[in-house]
Amino acid sequence: ILSAEFITVFAEREPVKFDLIVKIASGALIADVVLTLQNPTTDTDLSELTVVIDGPLLMDILDLNTPEYKNFADDLLDLLKRAKVNLVTFDHIVKEVHGSIYAPLFSYTQGEHAYGPLANRFRLEPNHIAYARAVLDDLQVFIENLDITTVNASDFEGGDYVRYCSEEMEDALRN
Repeated sequence: ILSAEFITVFAEREPVKFDLIVKIASGALIADVVLTLQNPTTDTDLSELTVVIDGPLLMDILDLNTPEYKNFADDLLDLLKRAKVNLVTFDHIVKEVHGSIYAPLFSYTQGEHAYGPLANRFRLEPNHIAYARAVLDDLQVFIENLDITTVNASDFEGGDYVRYCSEEMEDALRN
């Protein structure tokens, strides 16, 4: 009761200090999530948490970057799955990944100068070209097989998603 009253008084009378309390509580929540992910137990259930997988991480998980990155990505994916986190990626990220595979693959196979980690991988492991083609041809299936759902980014817009983070704060974080 004292903690709730303390917070309520700050919310009503001292909004700047209340914002600080919110930031501290949010940081504690984030720290708890990270620690839970690092040491998930058999009863860890973060099924209410959704994690968006971005393009570079998706490339790593799909083994379309350097081999070392694949190992780190697999470890992270394993932790997220054991914690029962919902994994999603956005459809525009899937398009970006498609382009990130297509461009070096096309350039390399056409004898043009191909650049980037994937092109370097082709030079070191020519057999990796066939794998990259297979992923490119069925990218959505490869993503689904990882238990990652593809959604439209606009699904994450609206009141529920900006309740704790205003557009201004989101822009500031992005910048």
